[in-house]
Order: sequence, then structure tokens, then C-alpha cells
Amino acid sequence: TEIWREVVARRQRYEEVHSKLTNEEIKSINDLITYNLDIQQFAQDVVETTEDPKLLMSFFTAISKISVLDPTCGSGAFLFAALNILESLYEACLERMRAFVAEKTGEKETLAEFQEIFQNIEEHPNQRYYILKSIILNNLYGVDIMDEAVEICKLRFFLKLVAQLEKVEQVEPLPDIDFNFRAGNTLVGFTTFKEVKKAIFQANAGQLKLVTEIDDKILNKKDVSFKDYLERGREGRYPIYKVIYNGQERYLYSDGELSDLIKQHQKEKGSSVEVVEEDIEKGKNGEDAIRVTEFHESKEIENTVKLIEQEGLKIEAYFKKAGDKKLPSINLIYNEDKMCVSALCELLTKVREAGKSGLSIQRYKGLGEMNAEELATTTMNLSTRTLLKVKIEDGIKADTIFSILSGKDVQQRREYIQNHALDVKNLDV
Repeated sequence: TEIWREVVARRQRYEEVHSKLTNEEIKSINDLITYNLDIQQFAQDVVETTEDPKLLMSFFTAISKISVLDPTCGSGAFLFAALNILESLYEACLERMRAFVAEKTGEKETLAEFQEIFQNIEEHPNQRYYILKSIILNNLYGVDIMDEAVEICKLRFFLKLVAQLEKVEQVEPLPDIDFNFRAGNTLVGFTTFKEVKKAIFQANAGQLKLVTEIDDKILNKKDVSFKDYLERGREGRYPIYKVIYNGQERYLYSDGELSDLIKQHQKEKGSSVEVVEEDIEKGKNGEDAIRVTEFHESKEIENTVKLIEQEGLKIEAYFKKAGDKKLPSINLIYNEDKMCVSALCELLTKVREAGKSGLSIQRYKGLGEMNAEELATTTMNLSTRTLLKVKIEDGIKADTIFSILSGKDVQQRREYIQNHALDVKNLDV
């Protein structure tokens, strides 16, 4: 129930909006948003009341070309919301077209275009089926990192179409929507299987070699292959820095060696020498600068190699190829299953395959997608749930990082992620 002040305020707002519409002061989408007007209803009112067939045809053509993309589509909730909005606009256009054709209002060319659309509708089971199919094929696009989510999204749209049919004989094959809804990583740009395959596999002497996490960390931005890096091991230690100065490349094993090198070049030059960290200041390449690339993974690799050697294996087994009898094969035993691993680089993949055996992994973008039983098991159970406290120590820095990661500058976000990928701890994807 409104009090009298609210009634007065509402009527004043009506008069204000009506005045601005009458004086043509509201001309753009931004104006509609500014005055909190229902854009969908506004567009629908224009379609239903227009007396201009050309305007109607132009509007129909425009909405047919609208592209709605959800970069993390999941099972398609956002896209279904877009489908509902577009459906009402398509339907309003078609009903108004029928009225123009019945009244024979408008130029012959425009009416002929309307008739062509109606003929296309007749080739489908019914008008709503035609509308939904047109929207799914022409307007909606989705990407998700999980294949299963994309398949569920496709299935939901197919079932939406099937629900409009009255007979089994009317069911058509699933429309070709593989281009519209696909698995990929929108953060790094993987949108096709070919691109993913290219990133996972690398050609090496005619052989395809699977790249594991450690190898990928090195190759990501250090311009050093994992094999070459391991060959530079010295008494169980591995390079911490790669230094380039005057075109010469050196690998250093301690902070002391780097400090001595800088002092040496300063002494030779007779003045201070600029030191540029490759990871942070890419593109700032003065000719006299000492370019330093730090291997953050060196300690991790050193400890991993020690663990491998404690098991009686040599790190050379990491690069063993099929048919190489000089190094022993590895047998991975899980329950009663036995898997032969020809090289250490395959071990992690085999362990993951064994660990996932018999498991059903589900992904939720929010608690609202869970049913009561799942929510109770994963979130509400005090004995198993984990609560993490997040403390912001530097508000300005946090705001800057948030603006980079959530802002509109895609290139800046990509560069930040690439430059700081190795600093991430406890990543939960």
C-alpha cells in the first residue's frame, strides 16, 4: 500500500517521463537506462503499434543479427533468460507482419519479404518452434571450460525445441549448434579443440610429447625447454636466473652469483648498470641493461628430482620414449589394476585417470544450483566444510588488481595473468 507521498512522487515521475518522451529527449538506450524504463516493453510497444512496415522489417532484421555471448555459460541459465526476452520480440514482429499482410498495408517489396518469412515458418512444425530455433541458431552463443556443462546446455535447448512438438514424427535431428556452444577457456583464448590440442602437445623430433604442469611452467614464458633446463643441473642444483647482457646468455645458481655479475659489469662499464626483470618489465630493453629472468620453480624442481631419485629412478626417465629399453618402465598399480607407464611425463596423467575412476564430478557456479541434499553435504556440514577468512591488508592495491582482473581491458588482464601465473598459491578452479 502506498502512502500519499509515494503516490505523488510516482505521478510526478510519470509526468516527467511522459514529458521527456513527448519532447523527444529520450533518444537512446542510455536514456532508457538512466530513467529506469523497461527496454523490452518499450521495444515491444513500438513493434505492436508501428504503422510503418519498413520500420518493422528493419527491427526484425536487427534482432535476427543480435549476438548474445555468455563466456561462462554453464548449463545455460543466462542464455535461457535471453531466449525468453528475444522470443517475445520475435513473436510481436511476426504478429504485426500478419496484420500488415492481411490489411495489404505497405509497399509490395516489404509485403513480399513478410510472405517469404511466413513461407519459412510453414516449413516448421509451428511458429513457436520456428522462433526458438531461429534464436538458438542466430542469436545465442556460449563458452564453458567444462565439456559436460556445454553438452548439458545443448541438451536443454534441444529439449526446449522438442517440447513444442505434438508428434514424435515431428522431431528433427539436433540443429548444428556446435559453433554456438563450445568448450573452451575464454581467459586464455582456447575456443576450439585444435587450439587446445596445439597447446597440450608439442612437436619434438617428429614425436608428440605430452606437456605436464612443471614443463608448462618453464615453457610458459622462460624460453627454455624443460629438457635443456634439467641438463643444466649442477650437483643437484638448478639455475635460479637466466641473464642476458651484451648478447651473451648465462645461467646463475644463487643470488650471490647474480650480485657478483652485476658488480663485475658495473666495474667494466665504470657506471651503474640497469637491471631489468623480464617477468615484470617486458618491452623495456635498453641495450646496456642486464636482462634477468628468474626461475621461480627451481626449488620445486630440485625437490621433485630428489624424490624421483629416492625411488630409484633417474630424471632421464622423464623424457624416455616408447621402445627405449635402456631405462626401466614404470608399473602403476591401483587396486587390482596395473598400468604400464613408459615415461615419467605420463605418470601424472595416469594417476589422475586412476583417481577419477568411478567418480562423478559436478561443478556449480553458485549455491543456488544445488539441491537440498547436495547443499547439506558440501556446504552446511560442520564436520567437513571449510571456511576461509579473507583479509584485505592494502585496499588500494586490492582495488587496482580487481580493476585489472574484472575491467574491460582484456589485453591488460591477459598480461597480468601471464606475468603472475607462477606466484599463485592454493588455486581453486
